[in-house]
Amino acid sequence: MHRNGQLSSWPAFLHALHSRFAATTYEDPTGLLCKLQQRTTVSNYLSEFEALANRIMGLPPSMAMSCFISGLTPAIRREVQVLQPVSMSQAVAYARLHEEKQNDARKTFRPSGAVSSSSRPTPPPTTSTLPLLPTPNRNTPSNVPFKRLTPEELALLLSFY
Repeated sequence: MHRNGQLSSWPAFLHALHSRFAATTYEDPTGLLCKLQQRTTVSNYLSEFEALANRIMGLPPSMAMSCFISGLTPAIRREVQVLQPVSMSQAVAYARLHEEKQNDARKTFRPSGAVSSSSRPTPPPTTSTLPLLPTPNRNTPSNVPFKRLTPEELALLLSFY
């Protein structure tokens, strides 16, 4: 192709490779990436995510990070969003860290007589692990002073849970 003048630049070469070796022109890897959801571990989800993301030419890093975070399980997604990662590698690290935290919490709260089934992974919890607070009475003003937390203070506070 180069000798025939069909490849005039690096982007043209990349486009030619993509056109020649892509799975099919009818697949939409961008759409699949946006719809991808974590079903098992963060590592498995990351592998699926990277396989799709690597098929998209010109995917902005901020868009990739946003798609990655939005596909995480709700509990992990919330934790990662609170920490406001600035890069994809940071978002992945936060997601893995929170997954480990969830796994540790499951081990801690497992009844001592329970038998573990190694053939079937334990699904992640579907509700928040934070305790529920009573609903304030909206009819009477609250005399309790409160302080608005900065994102850094909130992240530090949540790291203890």
